[in-house]
Amino acid sequence: MWKLKRVRVTYLHRTQPHAPATTVLSPVQLDVLKARSSKLSKVFTVAWAVEAVARLGGYLEHRRQTPIGIQVLGAGLATIGNSMSGLATSAQRLSAQVSFCLSGLKTQAALLLLDMSVLILLVVRLSPQ
Repeated sequence: MWKLKRVRVTYLHRTQPHAPATTVLSPVQLDVLKARSSKLSKVFTVAWAVEAVARLGGYLEHRRQTPIGIQVLGAGLATIGNSMSGLATSAQRLSAQVSFCLSGLKTQAALLLLDMSVLILLVVRLSPQ
């Protein structure tokens, strides 16, 4: 299946280079590619996306006479996949840390309310009737 996708991507790179990059990459993959790419474009086309993925996979630009192949695309897509996995793991850890902090804040707020209630009771009891 991955090999078929890489063949499709190389075909689109040769036949429809000006199509939107989302034709060959998901929006999340495109965001990761933008973050990892050293050369950003004003317009994100299939040509830009394939060349950026190929650079991640080890494509040597000084050899522009050779077309981008499926092996280098596979390596680039694997790099993007690894970055996405790392981002997902980081997001899960951050979510857990935020939940822990929020639960700590809830506990502190509850203790503060309890302290305030005790103070109010003391003031009411100690105030002259």
